[in-house]
Amino acid sequence: MQIMDKNKLYRFFSRNSTLEEEEEILDWVEGSNANQQEFLKERNMYNMTLLHAEDYATNLKRQKTVFPRWAREGLKIAAMIALLFAMHSYYSAKEEKMSLAMNTVKVPSGQRVDLVLPDGTKVCVNACSELTYPAVFAEGQRRIKLKGEAFFEVAHNKKKPFIVETELCDVEALGTVFNVTAYPNSGETSTALLSGRVRITDRYNPANRVFLNPNQESIFTGTDFKISRIEDPDRLRWREGLLCFRNMTVAKLIKDFEKYYDVHFVVNKPDILSHVLSGKLRINEGIDHALRVLQKNISFEYRRNDESDNVIYIR
Repeated sequence: MQIMDKNKLYRFFSRNSTLEEEEEILDWVEGSNANQQEFLKERNMYNMTLLHAEDYATNLKRQKTVFPRWAREGLKIAAMIALLFAMHSYYSAKEEKMSLAMNTVKVPSGQRVDLVLPDGTKVCVNACSELTYPAVFAEGQRRIKLKGEAFFEVAHNKKKPFIVETELCDVEALGTVFNVTAYPNSGETSTALLSGRVRITDRYNPANRVFLNPNQESIFTGTDFKISRIEDPDRLRWREGLLCFRNMTVAKLIKDFEKYYDVHFVVNKPDILSHVLSGKLRINEGIDHALRVLQKNISFEYRRNDESDNVIYIR
């Protein structure tokens, strides 16, 4: 237990301490249960001193009325209420400051990041994505911002809705498992719900909203919501290091390659882009393995740029 100067404590009790001393004392109280017990002990001593002083002044004036017990108890209760109020105000202000302190996680190409938010929510953030969240969630709601893609397992808290804010809409959940894809400049936000229930609201027209049930997904393009059944849940296995695709065009697959392998393609054989493929790739096996798998289905050649290894030409 850290020892606190009693003179500082008594100045605090008499409301004569400086702002710096108040912050020091409240931080000390917050430090441990032992500090809290010591604080209350000294507060009781201070209250007794006040009562004795009051009795002494009364005797000097030779007043016959005795300071009632209920009044003395009232003083103690009032002092404790004032103390609790001061501590609550301090902690509330401190929590509000922490809720304004934001953390930002930026995930580069070819990587993904697992993290746990302050409320216990588990998040897996995909490549080329950015997640912003507060150090402490403020009262009333849990709000974060997403640019890119992330998979959420939301910690249940009925009193605090969990809201994912994207460029086009807000996705609100309680205890829910879902995936949100909202890459900047893509023109759409996709939400896939595995369990629980979510409400998706147009950020620019709050009256435009939809609800999703498990195994449903929504694509929002800024005006309308398109809701359908999740036909290929395997595509959400990116968080396991798998790139799963079903009836996907090569043009879209190349975009995913650029995201997962940190490369850029220059396609000099555009007729291959419309081909549709299905399959699975383990991302950590690398881009060369992925392109060799494609070559089994499509005729093309590729080479790397001599000066920049992450530029790949297809012909």
